Amino acid sequence: MERAEVFPPVAVIVLNWNGWQDTIECLESVGKLRYPNYQVLIVDNGSTDDSVQKIKDWAKGKIQVIETAFPEFVNPPLPKPINFVQIENINKSLTDEQKKAKWFFLTLGENVGFARGMNTAIDFANQNLEVDYFYLLNNDTVVEPLVLDSIITAFQEDSSIVAAQSTIYYYSSPEKIANAGGKILPWGQNKYYRNINENEIKKITFINGCAFCLPKRTIENYGKLSEKFFFGEEDFEFSLRARKLKLKLVAVANSRVYHKFGAASKKNWKKLSQKVYITGLNRLIDVKDYLPKSVWYIWRFPVLFYFLILLVFKYGTPIKHSLKIIRKIYTMTKSINMVKKEYIMDVANE
Repeated sequence: MERAEVFPPVAVIVLNWNGWQDTIECLESVGKLRYPNYQVLIVDNGSTDDSVQKIKDWAKGKIQVIETAFPEFVNPPLPKPINFVQIENINKSLTDEQKKAKWFFLTLGENVGFARGMNTAIDFANQNLEVDYFYLLNNDTVVEPLVLDSIITAFQEDSSIVAAQSTIYYYSSPEKIANAGGKILPWGQNKYYRNINENEIKKITFINGCAFCLPKRTIENYGKLSEKFFFGEEDFEFSLRARKLKLKLVAVANSRVYHKFGAASKKNWKKLSQKVYITGLNRLIDVKDYLPKSVWYIWRFPVLFYFLILLVFKYGTPIKHSLKIIRKIYTMTKSINMVKKEYIMDVANE
């Protein structure tokens, strides 16, 4: 039986922080989605690089995407001006006319982190718009025109799905799959699936936060993104939550997104060491909520050893510095239950 053409309303949320060039390239592709019933929420997370003004200038037609690897999805430029509704006070109610707008620009004024920034937009949409699905999208991406059609169809054909992600390809190597979701490994890491068949809806246990979709019913029943982590980890925590509750997560083959993965040079061991510190701190705090306390105390030792091996042998971090990082993670995770902004900024400034 052929599926009836039903297009439930979707809110596409794009979070910007000091990356307006990537954001406007992403928005040009988002504006060309063929799905007929969506609204776009651009969220500026307290940028300090004049992003707010640059995005306004783009909407007025004063700035164009200069270079793109995907002219077929980005060009020609969207008709300008784009008359978005600018929101500085998220608690202020919209008029009936404003609620009909296609584009919204939320300026938060401070960097509240990825999860809280996305959750703020979700709350705003729930309070003011008619939304059945939330599509959360990294700003350093380009999407294919059918990205929403494919993912919404998956939900409509299988009501047991609680969250679905697009298949992520490398922006720099668009023929290669970066991930089609993955699985959670016993030592607190995830393994990405790098193969997915055409038209496949692949069952996964780890959902990647780069481009994924949450139905409103999922948020109502199981909650939004965890705000315990200022930077990163929200997708892993959501995956752990789903696994504990035996919920179904999937990757959708025909929903394709191209992501600009940042890659620090192996010679830049200091930058890579910061990444390991943040990941390790996040992961140990995250899993603390999902293991019995006695098990967690034992589990963290092989995990810390894994991160030590990663630092020394993969990233070339000097052993003295590596041991300092591991000791710091070990000490902090004994006494904290969330990874606040100041913990991240402290290591970034070292």
